[in-house]
Amino acid sequence: MLIFLNTLLFIAPVFILYITSRILTSMMLEFFAHGFQNRKLAVWLYSLLFLPGIILHEASHVFVALALFVRVGDISFFPRLEKIDNKEEIQLGYAQIAQSDVFRASAIGVAPLLLGFLLLGFGSRYVFGEFVSWKSILNTVLSWRGIVAVYGGLSISQLMWTSKSDRQEWFTALVLLISVGICIYFLFGLPTISFTLPSVLSRWMITLFTSTIHGAWFVAGINTVMIVVISLLFRKRSYR
Repeated sequence: MLIFLNTLLFIAPVFILYITSRILTSMMLEFFAHGFQNRKLAVWLYSLLFLPGIILHEASHVFVALALFVRVGDISFFPRLEKIDNKEEIQLGYAQIAQSDVFRASAIGVAPLLLGFLLLGFGSRYVFGEFVSWKSILNTVLSWRGIVAVYGGLSISQLMWTSKSDRQEWFTALVLLISVGICIYFLFGLPTISFTLPSVLSRWMITLFTSTIHGAWFVAGINTVMIVVISLLFRKRSYR
């Protein structure tokens, strides 16, 4: 029951963060496009605004690929249009990575997501401390650290999500892992493993988990405020 509650506590803010991030991305691109009457310029402005997030996203792919001995080709942190399934899609950045097995490809693909969670956790811990309250959030947001936290959180949340190409090997890898697990179970039964994490490591993992949840809620809140502000600006412009 405790595991279920902890999982729910993690999934809920992450799901809300994902939804608000996708909505905000779409609204910002549309807002820039309407303001400058140029879709390509809107993409470039968005890319420059969240350039740190793009760099982190592509760099995470590259570092994991190199760690797994997969060759890396050209890397770009600037947008381009690419045809995917006969549809023209915007690619904010890219890293050309050689073909590999499904497990390494899956690890490379999931890298930005894991890095995003780690940065949200460590960032929340650094900015707000161990004990987060409305008072501490308000005091922080009104300081220079708050400006860094808001911008950093927006940059991470906008670009931490995986693309379709990042996820293309996940299903195959998951099926293979489940199949191997089932084979091991029927051949050898359920293994009995007695393993206890050191107390220091256990406390560190719990702290990071809690900080990640706090960070996800904080950035989801910032996304929501931004969505409301942009919606009001759109409404104000439509009345003119």
